[in-house]
Amino acid sequence: MESKNNLRTNPYFELGMPFVSMLLFIGAALAGIHDGLVYSALWIFLSALSFVSLYFAFPHSWKYGIWLLASYFCAFVGVAFFILKRNEGLQFSIIGLVFILGSVSFGWSLVQEIRFLRDVVKENTSGKKYVPIGNWFILVVLFVIFSNLSIYSWTNWVDPSKGWSILPYLFFEVTISILAVVILWFPELAIDWDILHEESPTFAAIKRELKAAESVVTYVKRQKKIKVTAEKFTTCPVCNAKLSMHVRKCPSCGNEEYVGWCAKHETFVVTCVSCGKPTLYGLRECKACNSPMAPRLVCIKCKNEASIKAWTRVEPKSRIKS
Repeated sequence: MESKNNLRTNPYFELGMPFVSMLLFIGAALAGIHDGLVYSALWIFLSALSFVSLYFAFPHSWKYGIWLLASYFCAFVGVAFFILKRNEGLQFSIIGLVFILGSVSFGWSLVQEIRFLRDVVKENTSGKKYVPIGNWFILVVLFVIFSNLSIYSWTNWVDPSKGWSILPYLFFEVTISILAVVILWFPELAIDWDILHEESPTFAAIKRELKAAESVVTYVKRQKKIKVTAEKFTTCPVCNAKLSMHVRKCPSCGNEEYVGWCAKHETFVVTCVSCGKPTLYGLRECKACNSPMAPRLVCIKCKNEASIKAWTRVEPKSRIKS
């Protein structure tokens, strides 16, 4: 499946929005080295505008810019405490090291998140869409290292006794501005977001599926003799939003059931095998009857349990009348 929302079909990409974001970050860095209320206001304005531009440049991966910002912030606080406050007590050095480790942690968490999304796409395409992230991982490592070096250069520049020039700080700031845009650029282009949004439950639901307790599976097996009539539904039971409905066929008995997609919660709405009412897929308990739910979709007729991607879609969305 060709992704419909990646950079190749993003109109803002055609207008050069990623490069605009890059220039705005660099402009914010240049404004930040000057004193005065005007430059401070300009720095705040350009910084905010930079993140707004990321939303248009990278509609799916822009939120990971917040992770990069958190890593940069931790580096700033950590290095500033470690360098500027270390002579005032050991506790400041310890606090600085903790924040520096936090900077590394945010970078590592970002790598793990993209790796997880890559594996989800791989699983849903039987390995046909595998995206190597080795080179991208190096960019994230460089971002974390250069963020710490940038703040180190800044702390030496603001200390007149060190005699440092502003040029090292500007070099690192420009470099991490470029790295930040490239880091967000890669997952936006490489990850097939259509598969993640249309063929899989939400990422949190997938994690819950992988970590589901055996007791829940045992409970579902005990329900095999209970006959439940499914209720018809066209709206989300939680937010009451209109659902995108389609039909899926049980891989075991061929029973056809309606499945909805809630755009607000970004997950499927399915029929609870215990009460027959609609509920969100991937929850531990049914919202209607509070019964434990299986980590996968259970057929209301034969009680067979299978992942939702194993249920074959048998009717196009355009033929579902809500």
